[in-house]
Amino acid sequence: MSPRLLRNALFLIWLGSFLLLINLDRLSWSFFWWVALTFWPLLLIAWGWERIFSSQNLRQVAYLSTLILMGPLAYVLFTAARYGSSRESSYQYQLEKKPEWNKLELNLKLRSNDLYVSSDPNYFVSGDFDYLLARPDVSTDEEAGRLELAISDRDWFWPLGRWRVFRDRDWEVSVSESIPTALSIRTGRGDVQLDTRFLQLEKLSVAGASDDVSIRLAPKAKDLTVELSLPRADLEISLPDSVGVEASGKIDWGNLNGFGRRFAQKDKSFFSENYDKAQQKVHLRFAREPESLDLRAE
Repeated sequence: MSPRLLRNALFLIWLGSFLLLINLDRLSWSFFWWVALTFWPLLLIAWGWERIFSSQNLRQVAYLSTLILMGPLAYVLFTAARYGSSRESSYQYQLEKKPEWNKLELNLKLRSNDLYVSSDPNYFVSGDFDYLLARPDVSTDEEAGRLELAISDRDWFWPLGRWRVFRDRDWEVSVSESIPTALSIRTGRGDVQLDTRFLQLEKLSVAGASDDVSIRLAPKAKDLTVELSLPRADLEISLPDSVGVEASGKIDWGNLNGFGRRFAQKDKSFFSENYDKAQQKVHLRFAREPESLDLRAE
């Protein structure tokens, strides 16, 4: 069988399988057209490869045109059949508070989504999650008045996340203002905006490969620890003037000057001039130095 006949036969099998899943309401027509408009250049690549190696001596190499075309398409079909593709592209989540809960540990794990976190006076936790194939995975664990809530992205196309067309999806998460909260975030390639000014935040941890990260803090607790590992990020942190700041870890002294605050170095840490007198203090721990740092007063 020639490379062209093999490629065409496998493509017909793939197309028939896709249409069958649509008839079974496993996939949607909107997703079919998204795949067609996204991956059609593979046809040109496979055809060009076959033309280059069409001679008798190089025919074995020409069979790779089938792999070029059918490899990505088979991956799309397999993952779509596994997770399904809803006609919806957004998932709404709402969690009511139980009287026995007195602390929240919220863990967010993203791949390529943009994340927005804010406060919510009505629900314990609520969210609006954009997705292509798979809804985010939500799990809970209760122990001695503490609720651990984990929300993880399981969409299939995370290897392509550095392409903007594949990561134009938002996660909007809101958290109750009335309960002490520890927030841990693992980001992908998307941007992050955290407005925690009205949360009873006890600890914040943000790590990942995001390019733009904005964090607004107004701590209610006496001491708030913020752990950061964002080597690619243009990082912006906003704090009230009255909050004392300690910074340690992999941070350049020059990044802490010129923002309306004066810092003094003691051992391996840097302290704002109002640190000793401040009623609320923020401890910034830099596991990896960000691309840039903008420390603002508001």
